[in-house]
Amino acid sequence: MDVKLIRAFIASPGGLEQERKAAFAAAKEINKSVAMPMGGRLELIGWEDTLSGNGRPQATINAEMETCDLFIGAIWSSWGSNPSLDGPYTSGFEEEFERSRERHGQTGSPLMAMFFKNVEANQLRDPGQDLKKVLAFQEKLKAEKNFLYGTFAEADEFAAKVREFLATHVLAILRQPDAVREERPTAIERQPAEAGTMPVDHGNGDFPDAQFLNAAASGLQSETGLGPLDIARMRLIAGTYGKSQNDKQTLGVHDANLLYAQKKQLKFSAMEKLGLLEAGLSYLRDQNVPIWSWLKDISDGRDNLLTRISLSSEPAERAGAIEAMRLLQEPVVPLSSDDEIVDDHWLGLGKPTDVKIAALRYLRDLGTLEHLPAVQREIAHADRDTLTPATETAVRMLLRSSGQDAVRFILNTSFETLDVDVLNQALSHVRLASVQELEAGLDHRAPQVRAASLNELSERDAVDLAILERAKIDAAATVRYAALRALDRLGQSASLNEAEKILCTSRGASGAFGLLARQDSSGVALFEIYAADRMRSMQQGSLEALLGPGTNGFIAYCTLAARRMGDYPTDLRADLLDGFKSYVARTWPDGIKPAPDTLGLLSLTIGKSDPVETKKRDLIGKALDVISRKLDHVDLALVRAVLDESRIGPSETVLAYFKAFGQEEDVARLAQTSMIRVNIPDNGGYFRDFAEAARLILKLHQGSPADLLAFDMPRRMKAQVIEVMTAKDFAAMSDPQILALLLSEDDEVRRQAARKTPMSLSRTRIARILEAYDADPEGRYYIVTHWLDLGLAFERAAARRVATADR
Repeated sequence: MDVKLIRAFIASPGGLEQERKAAFAAAKEINKSVAMPMGGRLELIGWEDTLSGNGRPQATINAEMETCDLFIGAIWSSWGSNPSLDGPYTSGFEEEFERSRERHGQTGSPLMAMFFKNVEANQLRDPGQDLKKVLAFQEKLKAEKNFLYGTFAEADEFAAKVREFLATHVLAILRQPDAVREERPTAIERQPAEAGTMPVDHGNGDFPDAQFLNAAASGLQSETGLGPLDIARMRLIAGTYGKSQNDKQTLGVHDANLLYAQKKQLKFSAMEKLGLLEAGLSYLRDQNVPIWSWLKDISDGRDNLLTRISLSSEPAERAGAIEAMRLLQEPVVPLSSDDEIVDDHWLGLGKPTDVKIAALRYLRDLGTLEHLPAVQREIAHADRDTLTPATETAVRMLLRSSGQDAVRFILNTSFETLDVDVLNQALSHVRLASVQELEAGLDHRAPQVRAASLNELSERDAVDLAILERAKIDAAATVRYAALRALDRLGQSASLNEAEKILCTSRGASGAFGLLARQDSSGVALFEIYAADRMRSMQQGSLEALLGPGTNGFIAYCTLAARRMGDYPTDLRADLLDGFKSYVARTWPDGIKPAPDTLGLLSLTIGKSDPVETKKRDLIGKALDVISRKLDHVDLALVRAVLDESRIGPSETVLAYFKAFGQEEDVARLAQTSMIRVNIPDNGGYFRDFAEAARLILKLHQGSPADLLAFDMPRRMKAQVIEVMTAKDFAAMSDPQILALLLSEDDEVRRQAARKTPMSLSRTRIARILEAYDADPEGRYYIVTHWLDLGLAFERAAARRVATADR
């Protein structure tokens, strides 16, 4: 799945250095806890990101700011310095704020928030010129009430407000469908070819574009004028034949689809086809413009067409050509003996960012070790846009040849975050690293690397108590957890109470959404794992002594039940059937106090919950895992009843239980599996449970694929079922049944059906379905045309490669 980038800009005059540091730390927390689990990435940028040997030019700052989705302003008593001698703004901050506000008024972006640091009373009695400007600005915003406005006293309070603002809007942005143009405008979506001025050309002329222009000249003088199809073709010709003195014009989404819809009735010149291909390449990542038929037509008889386009066209076309090469798995072939495509044309200083990103995606999947030096040079440039993807690309390339080289690269390269799956795959080879390399890994910026290094050193008995004492107070709970495990191996285990303090007390400002300062939510989850493991070897009496309202109490209860001690297995099953009402009442007779409301505006998005109901759901989920883990067929009715009554989705453990004992009636229960699961410790695979549930649904369902997809299930699960369905099962559906999926109002169902079609059906069926789709009044989604065009242009094997690489 592609990562959706959200950029936020922070603007402030001098005097707020600590607040800026706190804001950047808060942004990292929101990226980790909110953006990444939802398939996004949050970046906070400011003037620090534009520093160079020549200072901090305001024009560069403005350029960075123009690409941002969110704006955070902060100000205290300083107004800032004048950015220029003759400009309209009195400070760089004012310029950043006003330009952002102007863009917001025109486009709705960026979403803005402004925060004022409290000023001491003695300063207010005798304000200088700077403070007067600040106060006037503050009063103006108070009166306007156009966007979020607030005050703060200290850096911690400011960081909390920044977290709230970022978390709220990151959630909102990532829940929105991609804002790409993928529908036909209703006024022109059924424009027939006859509406154009040019008669149908059956290919007798040598210059069909010239013939069209001659006919169009007459049409301009007619009463009806030119139709939408004519206008689209005129734009195509103008853009294709443009000279260097003209503005570069790439055909737009609607025009490209209009012309594709009439390609059987019209004959295009070679230049026009090239223009249509360029449009398809420019919008390839959006999947809303046909490309494959034009590519197949033009590339026949032309060697390395995509490579040639990737060298010298417009940046969007070059990036699209590289992406098409990746999807089709085309190799990089030098055009001459001394030509280094990757080094000379794709990567390096001065290359367009879009091209570099596309090149890194290509090399990530298809690159070889001969390309590694170019990727390493890109890493050395430390370009903000390419540093992380370049690092991930290098790791993937190394993993294809040597796990040892990959883990050594990880240990010796500075980074804070990488794709979790890539990082864990490399760290699975940590046993191949030397002690010296592992000791260096203890100081790595990435907590996963620190934890893995500590674990491996402990396994080798190469870690001393001084290192473990330092690790026990690490900011990352995973490192503290590794320290406790290392102490266990040394025979110096901490008590459970001490372990709880080490893991559950936050060593920074992290926690749920980074907003709870006193408790580390990741640490709490790790402590439950740690305590459960310790309790597996404890005697019954020792476990019973732990029973009670604390965290240890319920873990001890589950351990007693899992080990079949006394009546505890029976009691746990009874509590599950009771929904833990009696258990909660007797364990917390005075009730459960709600957690402090630290979410502010974010709580309106997430919703406030009853602490008692929240506790019961938590207990039900954990107890159900205990029962399911025993894999006893006798418990099938209990597992079903608990899922039905509690309405919690199946966990990984429950899915394993249904894999062993599930039946067709469990399909509806499996369909309620949560789409995203963030593991503790985080080991990636966020959608693994969701995909496993879809596969189980297909396995347990006894009817036809069409019957299953007609079943009432959450739309995301229906899309997932389509994705994991075999090509044979998909092809077994009738044309009308597949057409109904392509006409679905749900974006993801429609996308997965469109993507599955060229992988599964013959060209004859695809052509028939596309014709029916175009004839249907609801057949207005360009993504369907994009994917069905793939099946018309290429054989199923090639279409399968493209669709698989698109995941």
